[in-house]
Amino acid sequence: MSRLNNFYQSAKRHTGKIVAGALIGGALAGIRGCIKNMGEEIYRGNIDGQEVVYEEGRSALKIGSSFTKNRMVVRNGNQTYTFLDVVGENGIESSDFEGQQLEKILINSEKGDQSYFSQKEYGQNLDEQHTKSVFEKGNALYNSLRGKIRAEIESGYKAIEQQIPR
Repeated sequence: MSRLNNFYQSAKRHTGKIVAGALIGGALAGIRGCIKNMGEEIYRGNIDGQEVVYEEGRSALKIGSSFTKNRMVVRNGNQTYTFLDVVGENGIESSDFEGQQLEKILINSEKGDQSYFSQKEYGQNLDEQHTKSVFEKGNALYNSLRGKIRAEIESGYKAIEQQIPR
């Protein structure tokens, strides 16, 4: 009986180590995947008196065929706008970076939080017209800020090029 008990205890001890190793390995793989999909911060600074943070390639839930999103957070006084471009998003360095259409706009203010989701077509009721107006203004601001960020990046590249001896 003693031999069987020793065998059981030995197996139990090794099984625990195997399970612990598998859990640690899985956790490390998960962390690696999260870090890989965190995206890239392209810009952080002040544009026209607004604090702007712009990121590309952030992990997103699948909408259409896209798994990433571009995210811009704009702080203007007591209001914070978060613009999310998920469907058909492209990088700021691509040739067709202008004219992007947002899929979601979040507004945080003293009055509370508001979320807006884009629609293909808007009806005539007041709520739908308000949402349409929010997206028209949000798309214009988003694309304008992206244009200014791109211009600043280009001027930085040109400054570096001028420093290189020929």
